[in-house]
Amino acid sequence: MPLRHAFLTLFFVSFAALCVVGVYGYRLLSSEDTLTGVMVNGALLPATVDAESALQEIADAWLDQDVILQVEGVTERHSRRALGARMPIAHAVTRLKRAGHTGRLLEDLAHHRAAKRGEINVRLPRYIDHQALTAHIVALKRVVDRELVPSRYSPLGELTREPREGRTLNARVARQTIADQLLSGELVIPLEVDAIPDNTPPPVFTRTFDHVLSTYTTRFGRYGGRAHNVRLATSRLNGAIIAPYGELSFNTQVGSRYRSDGYRQAPVIENGVMVDGIGGGTCQVASTLHASAFIAGFEMKEYTPHSRPAGYVPMGLDATVVWPQVDLVIQNPFPFPIQIAATTRGRRLTVELLGSRDAPEVKWRRHTLSTSGYEVREIVDPSLAEGERQISQSGIMGYVIRRTRTISQGGLEPIVQRRVIRYPPTDRVVLVGTRTEDRPGEELRADVVAETARPRMEPRAIPIQAARP
Repeated sequence: MPLRHAFLTLFFVSFAALCVVGVYGYRLLSSEDTLTGVMVNGALLPATVDAESALQEIADAWLDQDVILQVEGVTERHSRRALGARMPIAHAVTRLKRAGHTGRLLEDLAHHRAAKRGEINVRLPRYIDHQALTAHIVALKRVVDRELVPSRYSPLGELTREPREGRTLNARVARQTIADQLLSGELVIPLEVDAIPDNTPPPVFTRTFDHVLSTYTTRFGRYGGRAHNVRLATSRLNGAIIAPYGELSFNTQVGSRYRSDGYRQAPVIENGVMVDGIGGGTCQVASTLHASAFIAGFEMKEYTPHSRPAGYVPMGLDATVVWPQVDLVIQNPFPFPIQIAATTRGRRLTVELLGSRDAPEVKWRRHTLSTSGYEVREIVDPSLAEGERQISQSGIMGYVIRRTRTISQGGLEPIVQRRVIRYPPTDRVVLVGTRTEDRPGEELRADVVAETARPRMEPRAIPIQAARP
């Protein structure tokens, strides 16, 4: 009998406990409130039946807070939202509504315990709408940028106007700086400008140009924005004079490359990727000038090869220019002035260097030291359907070459110059879709995907090097 009483007692106690748990669980399941103790971005969220409104209020408070931009005495105040900051809440709302309300009693009880211990922290993602941010930077550049006023000389060579240094806001650096500071929560964002110095050489008055020191020709497409830019930059390079032992800056001679300067949108190489930009094609003009100057024995005071091989000139002869940061500066090694004759005819771009006597014999060769394969990089793209894959950028092999130039000067010992040039491989980029019905891709589109440009290849061309006269 005692055993029977003990068994009945245990049965009734267990039954009562199940009833209590069942009633408590029913109350949990029937409540539409968010869990008590849930954190959002590290701050406690009060229990509420309207999770969407609560999260939207948090997002709006952060997005509407003002940020100060400071650059060269100019101060502007804008909200984070106006500068392109975004904080989507859809995914967080779904998570909050499901936490503790799955309909599975034990799982929901575990959610409640975790919330009370502060272990559920819902993050509201932040990203930058770069189109909106770029619009602000373009407007800021109009206020900050100042055009270079070069020196001016009289016909007698006297300085009649002092130069005034120009300045420009680097849009790419400014965009990255603002984006990083916005996402980190900074309220004051200082920006820097780049100086545009006056590198105009003094005039040369003894001008005899009856000898062709060198000539180099490349080909380009006949139509489109790129062809227009090639012809425009060539016309501004044509006729330039380099003083004896003097230097010529491509950027100074050709000038800025904006729409207001007459340039059009065309493909350019940026960080090894082909993207659309203003002034695409000027690098071919710089490369043709560099090739002609190189085979004439000129020194390269500033020279930067492309980040990947160019199709219009052999590896080792290409040169990249970016206004105003990256320049090509060549130095005249001769005691007489040099005139640049740069012309376009049809699809041919030719740069000749003219002087008062012939240049020494110059030979050059290229040796490939090594090659390297490209990697395949996958980037999550919520705008694509789950399982969908798209190639955003084709891969390009990397090369390491050694360029050797030999300059012969009559009976003197030849001058041999060597330089190792590296063209790093370009990743093959594959976009991988993750969009589902519960998670719209456009709202949660990753910043890096928004910045990924789909490449457009430069047209292939065979460089033509005319025989030395």
